[in-house]
Amino acid sequence: MQRQRIGYIDTAKGILILCLLFGHCRILAQREGLDDPVLQVMGSGIGLYRPFFMQTFFLITGFCSTFRIGFRPFLLKNLQTLLLPAILLDLLCYGIMAATGCTEQSFGIHLAGFSSWLKMGGPWFIFALLWAKLLLWGISRLKMPRQLLLVVVLYLLGLALNHFEWFDNFLWHRHALLAVPFLYGGFLLKDKMDRVQKYLLPAGLVGMALIVAENLLSHFTAFTLPANDIFIDVDFFNFPLHFMNVAGGSALVFWLAQRLVKSRTLSLLGLGSLLAYLTNETVQVPLIRLIKPLCPAGSIAGCLGFHFAAYALCVAVICLLIWLIYKHRALSWIVGKW
Repeated sequence: MQRQRIGYIDTAKGILILCLLFGHCRILAQREGLDDPVLQVMGSGIGLYRPFFMQTFFLITGFCSTFRIGFRPFLLKNLQTLLLPAILLDLLCYGIMAATGCTEQSFGIHLAGFSSWLKMGGPWFIFALLWAKLLLWGISRLKMPRQLLLVVVLYLLGLALNHFEWFDNFLWHRHALLAVPFLYGGFLLKDKMDRVQKYLLPAGLVGMALIVAENLLSHFTAFTLPANDIFIDVDFFNFPLHFMNVAGGSALVFWLAQRLVKSRTLSLLGLGSLLAYLTNETVQVPLIRLIKPLCPAGSIAGCLGFHFAAYALCVAVICLLIWLIYKHRALSWIVGKW
């Protein structure tokens, strides 16, 4: 019997996917040769959510996951819902990119080097999430305070491996170790949401004020904004600040999600968040190339309208793709979910 989905959780993931698409729209537009003041401002906007949004995904996964089943079914379930979609969609998306001329490398060359894709880990988030979930399955078998102790040890090990760089980040193991506390935080929060409900808005406002102050500090000084996405900008000195950013940012996302729970767009993006994550570049690059000639030159208002339209079009196409695929049980099984 399939468990009922929690509406505001899908909405929260939808909010985070909007953040992801916003950042990628800016990055891919610059990669396609667009450069204007509006893109620079968009870059500043990314700093408002980059300090927490990927870790909030891990927290939500810990909140929604069950670790009370045997290891074999747990492993098979996660291979089917995470690794299988990553492999299939990578091949499909790269084939589309090659066919439309959106990449210089041929599909045959990409396929020939697919073993290196598996070796080095493919999409960082997928492998970090997979390994972190497997680690947390084992941690959940321990009693407190051993659970907490092992989570701390694994996190510090991740920081050490990233700081000293003894060997390559094989299969994104550093990211996986650094994700464990946030996955664990969601795991602990699962039965305590009612208790923390009244603290969500105050914590969110304080957290965002702190993030704004950090952005200003990083703009005018050599301060490094602590964040952990594909790049790890967290170290032994700033990681407490990073945890505060994640706590505050996640609280605000949960608070907003509970008030926007009726938004069909956010709910749809949350339902297909894995599909959106794995296919967004394949959608965005052709769209940007298609409408790039329409970008006005020298007009701030025109550039603002153009980039807003490009972003809105990207979100609309991603939503349509999710809706079409999740209408069919077989296709939705293949593309997975988190």
